[in-house]
Amino acid sequence: MVRPILYSHDASPPCRGVLLAIEALGLDVEIRIINLLQDEQLDEKFQK
Repeated sequence: MVRPILYSHDASPPCRGVLLAIEALGLDVEIRIINLLQDEQLDEKFQK
């Protein structure tokens, strides 16, 4: 099974909730931190 990826930002309340759920359920998820203030979400790798 492919390991899910969560793209997250520390200041994002929805991401914090998802992180809490991941921890509570003991899920194996890859977490990638992106900096929205530096527009990292506009990078080519997100343009798929």
